[in-house]
Amino acid sequence: MSRVRTRPTREETREKLFQAAAEVFEEQGIGGASIEAIAAAAGLTRGAFYSNFADKDELIIAMLEDHVDRSITASFWPTTARRRTSSPLLASRTATAAIRWAARRSCISS
Repeated sequence: MSRVRTRPTREETREKLFQAAAEVFEEQGIGGASIEAIAAAAGLTRGAFYSNFADKDELIIAMLEDHVDRSITASFWPTTARRRTSSPLLASRTATAAIRWAARRSCISS
């Protein structure tokens, strides 16, 4: 007999973090958003965050990669594309904000 899984899968945890981060980024901006705020908005602990991402930068990169993957999937296989976020507009705004944030960071650090 197989066990019933009570803990969320890694993919489910990452999806919660993506959705929460998008919402927190929209409210506070990427620079103003803390890992604690993202984890709390997802209903998770900081440990859950750090077991999936090394830092906020890694989360942002993963969100951008996920957004690009979804866009490609939707373009080439529209009938099989899955939308995990509740708002494609929110995902698009988050991606745009992340790109701008990354561009500013690279200009400042250079």
